[in-house]
Amino acid sequence: YPPKVGLWVHGNDDALTAESVRTWAEAGITTLVIDGTPEAIARISAWGKAAGLETIAWFWSLNRPEDQIALKHPEWYAVSAEGKGCHKASERPFVAYYQFLCPSRAEVREYLKQRIAEIAAIPTVDAVQLDYIRQPDVVLPKALWATYGLDMSTTLPAYDFCYCAHCKAQFGKEPIADDDAWVEFRLNAVAATANALIETVRAAGKRCGAAVFP
Repeated sequence: YPPKVGLWVHGNDDALTAESVRTWAEAGITTLVIDGTPEAIARISAWGKAAGLETIAWFWSLNRPEDQIALKHPEWYAVSAEGKGCHKASERPFVAYYQFLCPSRAEVREYLKQRIAEIAAIPTVDAVQLDYIRQPDVVLPKALWATYGLDMSTTLPAYDFCYCAHCKAQFGKEPIADDDAWVEFRLNAVAATANALIETVRAAGKRCGAAVFP
């Protein structure tokens, strides 16, 4: 069988048309990975299916840039060990679009399940890929340290998430950075959120993948 060849496309690209998709299919593209609103994903995935392509929706999971519903709930956002949160633009780590939600909150998981269910229900979507199923980078790749003027050879409080009141209450004691139990608690919170989203996608009869970070 010929190999699968995927192309990641942006739903907000006004130059993208059904003819574009047909041209890609003729050139050997087999899979469209579509980033955008549910409306954009529905439109482009329909073009993809008409051209005989596999269609995968790209889902921003715990990082939700400019999510107007989430932004109405400041308590949903991840908080650093410094006490700064991803809700306020002036306090976000690294880049403005790092608007991460807290993975241990049940209301966050329920909200994300609602959002991903909308996408999984689109008839012309074959699968959903979870992106940003993580917290902000506690350690950046070393090649990027100079870009931000950082030495991340030790855990820096400004980039260590999530220390919100809910996480601390769930953990049951005052957390200590790099404590194995505290690290494991936060990893498990992310995994539980991922599993909840995966189950939602599979319940719609669709496949689900995830972008995995160390």
